[in-house]
Amino acid sequence: EVLFNCLMFIPVGILVPWAYENFLHEDEVKKRNTVLLFGLIVSVSVECLQLFTRTGLFEWDDIFHNMIGLMLGYGIYLFLKGKQFWEVHRYFLPMIGVVLALIIAMV
Repeated sequence: EVLFNCLMFIPVGILVPWAYENFLHEDEVKKRNTVLLFGLIVSVSVECLQLFTRTGLFEWDDIFHNMIGLMLGYGIYLFLKGKQFWEVHRYFLPMIGVVLALIIAMV
């Protein structure tokens, strides 16, 4: 479930900056902040919808895991746009931490 919550938001991290790159141009900080804010709003909206419709549970850790997937997706977007891996590796580190924690938990 944790891994699924992370993987679910990877497309958001790729598609949001791609969709708005004409508006955000080359300002990397503005682009990153827009992606993070959009992902946070979508994640909180999904969790609130689950709470109000009683179709699921409102869990803070789901929001946290969604944001990890969003950061990974944004790192993939930057990598696909031609950035070197060593320039975007920090966007991959949280997901590596999640995978390592899950492996340790299984052992």
